[in-house]
Amino acid sequence: MFVISSIMSTRTNDGAASSSVQCLVAAGLRESILLPPSPGYAKRIQSYWCSSAKLRPTYIFQPRSTSEVAVAVKALVDAGQVFAIRTGGHMNWAGSNNIENGTTIHLGLLKDTNYDVATDIADIGPGAKWKDVYEELEKHGRVVAGGREVEVGVGGFLFGGGNTFYGLRHGFACDNIVTYEVVLADGRIVTADNVGEHQDLFQVLKGGGNNFGVVTKFTLKTLPSSPIWGGFAVHTMEASSLESFISLQGRFQAALLLHAREIWAKPLHCLAITALPAAVEVIADFTASAPEDRDSTLNLTVCHIPRLGGAAVVSICTNVVGVVNPPAFARFAEIPKVMNNLKMTTLNIWYTLCFKNDVSIIGKAAELYRVLAKQVEEKVADGDFTAHLSLQPIPRLYSQRSVAAGGNMFGLERVGWSSGP
Repeated sequence: MFVISSIMSTRTNDGAASSSVQCLVAAGLRESILLPPSPGYAKRIQSYWCSSAKLRPTYIFQPRSTSEVAVAVKALVDAGQVFAIRTGGHMNWAGSNNIENGTTIHLGLLKDTNYDVATDIADIGPGAKWKDVYEELEKHGRVVAGGREVEVGVGGFLFGGGNTFYGLRHGFACDNIVTYEVVLADGRIVTADNVGEHQDLFQVLKGGGNNFGVVTKFTLKTLPSSPIWGGFAVHTMEASSLESFISLQGRFQAALLLHAREIWAKPLHCLAITALPAAVEVIADFTASAPEDRDSTLNLTVCHIPRLGGAAVVSICTNVVGVVNPPAFARFAEIPKVMNNLKMTTLNIWYTLCFKNDVSIIGKAAELYRVLAKQVEEKVADGDFTAHLSLQPIPRLYSQRSVAAGGNMFGLERVGWSSGP
């Protein structure tokens, strides 16, 4: 969802590129540099899932410690060089986590998760992916309010704020951060928290992006781990007969077998069929009634997937304390289903828009999206694309949790952004 963005993105000439490499070599960091056309360089470029993010940096610097990050940042800044930072590489727009003809600092080796039994907090490296964090914490019966997509990187997700399954009780993911270990532009390594010298840095990093320093460690509060009930639902907007239901089901199963990891790599899965108006009413009703159930979440995505027959609606519903069919999903449960595996389990163009919880606005957004998706389909003859409009409720409880945790950069508590509680 969110990923760490580049500190600066521009082009350099060959002389500047050579100077960029030499300044790190002179700083004793030769062993951490990957140059083209080495296999290591190629592998990391290919690991970007979206082609628009596959820029060609002059070289990739892959630090093995916080001290190496500090030495590199100071050397690059002193030499007047430009660089980008990558953690998981999930964001898809060019320049978000890579750079053309500059230095990309890849934090993928800083990926350890260490849990402290005495304090119930965890130190997490920015280069980790959430699947690795959850796997390690599960050994201790703990979890963190982290990413809902397990392949997303830790760093960018937390810099962007982070919407989680635990939002109604614990706010955004960034509201659960206790301290940041940060490398500043002058190479100093500082600790930013809510009470110390760098309190302003602590707050601005919570949703303010990464242009204020390179975070090399996040310390987060952990939560008790419990079974989760939930699922992933796919609804069609056009289906009106049993025959169309069966046809969609067959297309989805075929696509799932071919593209499961690529397209549907989610921790929870189920299938269902309905029409868009019903789904819109469900999401609006859920957002308004969120204070009544602080352990359930529901997200709605309007998609256009030609290989599955065109328009569809995708819903993800979860209950993080394992309540089966909670009352918050009563209206969702009424939607007809052709496939269902709701169950107990464990945990290149990009636009965003925030708006008031209003059925008419949600419906209009979906309508405009469908027009846009149809226009794209007319331009892409082979239908090899997927478009999404994702509706993610943020009830007022999120802002209350943020204020209680010291505040963040979103300022949601200052605006009348929801008609609900």
